[in-house]
Amino acid sequence: MPSRFIWSRDRKWLFCQDKACTLYATDTGKSLEINPPDLLREYGTEFGFDGRLFITSAKNGTIRVYDLPSGKLRCEIANMSADQFTAACTSDGKELVVWARRTEGWSLELIDLAKKVRRTIFDKQLATGRVIFAPYGEYIRAGGAIK
Repeated sequence: MPSRFIWSRDRKWLFCQDKACTLYATDTGKSLEINPPDLLREYGTEFGFDGRLFITSAKNGTIRVYDLPSGKLRCEIANMSADQFTAACTSDGKELVVWARRTEGWSLELIDLAKKVRRTIFDKQLATGRVIFAPYGEYIRAGGAIK
Protein backbone atom coordinates (compact mmCIF):
# COMPACT_ATOMS: atom_id res chain seq x y z
CA MET A 1 0.00 0.00 0.00
CA PRO A 2 1.53 3.37 -1.02
CA SER A 3 2.38 5.70 1.82
CA ARG A 4 1.71 9.06 0.19
CA PHE A 5 0.08 10.68 -2.86
CA ILE A 6 0.75 14.18 -4.20
CA TRP A 7 -0.73 15.97 -7.22
CA SER A 8 1.27 18.41 -9.29
CA ARG A 9 -0.26 21.88 -9.22
CA ASP A 10 -1.40 21.53 -12.86
CA ARG A 11 -2.86 18.06 -12.09
CA LYS A 12 -0.85 16.48 -14.94
CA TRP A 13 1.10 14.24 -12.54
CA LEU A 14 0.22 12.07 -9.57
CA PHE A 15 3.13 11.09 -7.36
CA CYS A 16 3.08 7.95 -5.26
CA GLN A 17 5.86 7.39 -2.73
CA ASP A 18 6.45 3.86 -1.61
CA LYS A 19 9.84 2.19 -1.92
CA ALA A 20 10.45 4.13 -5.13
CA CYS A 21 9.18 7.42 -6.52
CA THR A 22 6.52 6.60 -9.08
CA LEU A 23 4.88 9.38 -11.06
CA TYR A 24 1.78 8.82 -13.17
CA ALA A 25 0.88 10.99 -16.16
CA THR A 26 -2.82 11.68 -15.62
CA ASP A 27 -3.60 12.08 -19.33
CA THR A 28 -2.11 8.71 -20.38
CA GLY A 29 -1.84 6.70 -17.16
CA LYS A 30 1.79 5.88 -17.99
CA SER A 31 4.14 5.58 -15.05
CA LEU A 32 7.61 7.03 -14.62
CA GLU A 33 9.87 5.68 -11.91
CA ILE A 34 12.54 7.91 -10.41
CA ASN A 35 14.95 6.27 -8.00
CA PRO A 36 17.20 8.76 -6.21
CA PRO A 37 20.25 6.95 -4.80
CA ASP A 38 19.77 8.36 -1.27
CA LEU A 39 16.96 7.88 1.24
CA LEU A 40 14.37 10.65 0.97
CA ARG A 41 13.02 12.74 3.81
CA GLU A 42 9.50 11.86 4.89
CA TYR A 43 8.17 14.89 2.99
CA GLY A 44 11.15 15.17 0.66
CA THR A 45 9.45 15.62 -2.71
CA GLU A 46 8.05 18.61 -4.55
CA PHE A 47 6.74 19.41 -8.02
CA GLY A 48 7.84 22.54 -9.82
CA PHE A 49 5.25 25.28 -10.13
CA ASP A 50 4.14 24.23 -13.63
CA GLY A 51 4.61 20.45 -13.29
CA ARG A 52 7.70 20.30 -15.49
CA LEU A 53 10.10 19.59 -12.61
CA PHE A 54 10.21 16.99 -9.86
CA ILE A 55 12.45 17.75 -6.88
CA THR A 56 13.69 15.35 -4.22
CA SER A 57 15.34 16.16 -0.87
CA ALA A 58 17.34 13.33 0.67
CA LYS A 59 17.98 12.75 4.36
CA ASN A 60 21.67 13.55 3.78
CA GLY A 61 20.69 16.99 2.40
CA THR A 62 21.28 16.25 -1.30
CA ILE A 63 18.68 17.86 -3.57
CA ARG A 64 18.01 16.51 -7.05
CA VAL A 65 15.94 18.13 -9.78
CA TYR A 66 14.42 16.00 -12.56
CA ASP A 67 12.82 17.15 -15.81
CA LEU A 68 9.34 15.91 -16.60
CA PRO A 69 8.09 14.03 -18.58
CA SER A 70 11.51 12.47 -19.32
CA GLY A 71 12.62 11.87 -15.72
CA LYS A 72 16.13 12.97 -16.69
CA LEU A 73 18.27 14.37 -13.86
CA ARG A 74 18.68 18.12 -14.51
CA CYS A 75 20.96 18.89 -11.59
CA GLU A 76 22.15 17.76 -8.19
CA ILE A 77 22.76 20.20 -5.35
CA ALA A 78 25.09 18.90 -2.68
CA ASN A 79 24.50 19.75 0.96
CA MET A 80 26.73 22.73 1.82
CA SER A 81 25.48 23.15 5.41
CA ALA A 82 24.52 21.15 8.49
CA ASP A 83 21.24 20.30 6.72
CA GLN A 84 19.13 21.50 3.79
CA PHE A 85 15.86 20.73 2.05
CA THR A 86 13.70 22.18 -0.70
CA ALA A 87 10.92 24.54 0.32
CA ALA A 88 9.59 25.63 -3.12
CA CYS A 89 10.40 26.17 -6.78
CA THR A 90 10.00 29.55 -8.47
CA SER A 91 7.19 29.83 -11.02
CA ASP A 92 9.66 30.02 -13.94
CA GLY A 93 11.41 26.81 -12.80
CA LYS A 94 14.81 28.50 -12.78
CA GLU A 95 15.40 28.68 -9.04
CA LEU A 96 14.76 26.68 -5.89
CA VAL A 97 13.99 28.08 -2.49
CA VAL A 98 15.89 26.02 0.07
CA TRP A 99 16.07 25.97 3.85
CA ALA A 100 19.69 25.49 5.00
CA ARG A 101 20.73 25.03 8.61
CA ARG A 102 23.72 27.20 9.44
CA THR A 103 25.61 27.74 12.70
CA GLU A 104 23.41 30.74 13.62
CA GLY A 105 20.10 29.06 12.70
CA TRP A 106 18.07 28.37 9.56
CA SER A 107 18.69 30.37 6.39
CA LEU A 108 16.25 30.70 3.47
CA GLU A 109 18.24 30.63 0.25
CA LEU A 110 17.52 30.96 -3.45
CA ILE A 111 19.55 28.64 -5.71
CA ASP A 112 19.90 29.30 -9.44
CA LEU A 113 19.56 25.83 -11.01
CA ALA A 114 21.69 26.59 -14.08
CA LYS A 115 24.57 28.30 -12.26
CA LYS A 116 24.12 26.63 -8.84
CA VAL A 117 24.66 30.02 -7.22
CA ARG A 118 23.09 30.64 -3.79
CA ARG A 119 21.64 33.90 -2.53
CA THR A 120 20.42 34.31 1.04
CA ILE A 121 16.93 35.78 1.38
CA PHE A 122 17.08 35.88 5.17
CA ASP A 123 18.91 33.98 7.88
CA LYS A 124 19.26 33.31 11.62
CA GLN A 125 15.75 31.86 11.88
CA LEU A 126 14.90 29.60 14.82
CA ALA A 127 12.72 27.31 12.70
CA THR A 128 11.76 26.58 9.11
CA GLY A 129 8.33 27.25 7.65
CA ARG A 130 6.18 26.79 4.60
CA VAL A 131 7.11 29.02 1.66
CA ILE A 132 4.33 30.62 -0.38
CA PHE A 133 4.78 32.93 -3.38
CA ALA A 134 2.53 35.88 -4.13
CA PRO A 135 0.63 35.36 -7.43
CA TYR A 136 3.12 37.42 -9.43
CA GLY A 137 6.19 36.30 -7.50
CA GLU A 138 7.17 39.71 -6.08
CA TYR A 139 7.02 38.49 -2.49
CA ILE A 140 7.36 35.25 -0.64
CA ARG A 141 6.02 34.30 2.73
CA ALA A 142 7.99 31.87 4.85
CA GLY A 143 6.60 31.06 8.26
CA GLY A 144 5.80 34.48 9.72
CA ALA A 145 8.29 36.49 7.67
CA ILE A 146 7.43 38.35 4.46
CA LYS A 147 10.21 39.49 2.18
